[in-house]
Amino acid sequence: MKMLKNIGIRLTISHLSHYRTTYIFVVILLTSFLIRLTYLLDYQGSPFFHSPIVDAQFHDNWAQDIVEGDIFSLKQGEVLYKAPLYPYFMAFVYWIFGHNFFILRTIQILIGSLSCSILFLIGLHYTKRRYAFIGAGAVVTEDIPDYALVYGNPARIKGWMCECGIKLEFNGDFAECKVCGKEYKMMGENKVKPER
Repeated sequence: MKMLKNIGIRLTISHLSHYRTTYIFVVILLTSFLIRLTYLLDYQGSPFFHSPIVDAQFHDNWAQDIVEGDIFSLKQGEVLYKAPLYPYFMAFVYWIFGHNFFILRTIQILIGSLSCSILFLIGLHYTKRRYAFIGAGAVVTEDIPDYALVYGNPARIKGWMCECGIKLEFNGDFAECKVCGKEYKMMGENKVKPER
């Protein structure tokens, strides 16, 4: 009976963790989408919104040619001069919704917002711990220890951080945060533990 009770507690904690992760995922998704949508609504008043120039015009013309039946881009002088999938994506959106820049850009900001949330899930998968700090552009290829600061390609440990986000300076095996005063102990080459 006690074993079943413990299993039930573990399941409840696991479910709470899942709901918390889902909640954070959705908050990141909505926040990034709303920020981008606000910019899009503001940019809609720009003269460049409905009259693309340079690369945007090139891709728009290419997508319209695809919608009109030139599926293999035979009318394009230099077929693979630019990345070919983007005009096909644009053509697909134009084929469904018509030639509408607002809908196209709304779909693009939705995809960009999803990438922010997916980045959160990737970080959650690779850290699997309470605190880790990953630099922008880092290529993480392995688990990151608690309190580690990593960046680079591939990501390597470059230092250690306090829970409050301040970089720790170790004096021997001990460090104290300059802001919150929390103390940490080096427990090995790749392990730091807070002193409670």
